[in-house]
Amino acid sequence: MKREELVEGLREICTKVIKTAEAKNKDYALEDDAFSNFRIIGEFLNIADPGLEDGKYMCWLVYFCKHFLSVLNYLRTRKVYTESIEGRIIDMIVYLAILYLMIEEDEK
Repeated sequence: MKREELVEGLREICTKVIKTAEAKNKDYALEDDAFSNFRIIGEFLNIADPGLEDGKYMCWLVYFCKHFLSVLNYLRTRKVYTESIEGRIIDMIVYLAILYLMIEEDEK
């Protein structure tokens, strides 16, 4: 792959990432809190360290690991059973961006 093709491919991936994030966030988050799903499920499952109040991060980790395991299984077997591997990778990128933004928000 040439460098120009790499950059163009990255642009296409970024567009897919934004479209996926926009679509899925509408299903999972409250209108005024983009991270509400992580907070609510983290509290519901009681997976937070009380001193850190990190339930949203533990919830994020569970969601991310689900996709990670799917990609790992694909790499081992080259088989997919439901969602495409490309879709799983896009989801992982979305989740990494969400983590970045959650950390950024908490550091303000």
